[in-house]
Amino acid sequence: MIKRNLRRESVVDWLALAKKESTAYPLREGKIAYRGETTRIPKKGHDPERVVYEVIERTILANGQRLCVPEIDVATYWCNVEATPEEVLPTYPEHGTMEQFHSEYKTDLELERLPSGKFATNHLIM
Repeated sequence: MIKRNLRRESVVDWLALAKKESTAYPLREGKIAYRGETTRIPKKGHDPERVVYEVIERTILANGQRLCVPEIDVATYWCNVEATPEEVLPTYPEHGTMEQFHSEYKTDLELERLPSGKFATNHLIM
């Protein structure tokens, strides 16, 4: 699962796609999440790949302030895992947890590089 960069893609277009093709999940008054999947071609000449997305539309802020123009947040991910978007989307934020473990190995245990090229030896060290 890899987070996509929207680059020149319109968040309004993503919202229209989400409203048309995906499931709406009301999170609170004035905040709706749409979760679904589609396909995109990653590079010219490549085959289409699965993209899982979450589009959040806010019309009212958490403090109750109403917005004149809806605020739209879009998160899209290249994904080859055979699971529903509802199962896949919560896993991406957890990638930061693994980065924290890597950081602790490097700093706290002073292991910038593992001592051996052999998996079994490094496993024993860990």
